[in-house]
Amino acid sequence: MIPSRSLNSGEIAAALVVCALGGFLIWQGSGYPLGSLNRMGPGFFPVGLGIILMGFGAALVLEVKRLDTPPPEWHVRSFVAIMAGLLAFALMLEPFGLVPATVALAVLSSLGDPPLRPRAIAATALALAGIGYFVFLRGFGVQLDAFRW
Repeated sequence: MIPSRSLNSGEIAAALVVCALGGFLIWQGSGYPLGSLNRMGPGFFPVGLGIILMGFGAALVLEVKRLDTPPPEWHVRSFVAIMAGLLAFALMLEPFGLVPATVALAVLSSLGDPPLRPRAIAATALALAGIGYFVFLRGFGVQLDAFRW
């Protein structure tokens, strides 16, 4: 006898949120000119990203429709730590610069995954800040300060 599989409602809901975000981006981006592949307009990126997100969301719904294994546990501590890291990055980017904001993001986000390993957290934070500096400030020429005091 084949074991019955139940609907995976939690992951289906997450996949539908991804679809909804894609639809929102398409809706918002369609108000701007799309342009062409040679001369992309301001609406090209959000519409393209929305289409990709809707495709991923639909594929996720089909992939996780039925559950063979128990759903993963949801940890409030991890969620709060990641949201705190993102909020700190957003609030610190302009007044303090990219490097301190990235370090704050990495440190606060890592607090959601016990046990705490200070050396690993410091190494990750410094590596991410260095990569962000070289890729975004040096490579892409983004107009941000690395440090602002």
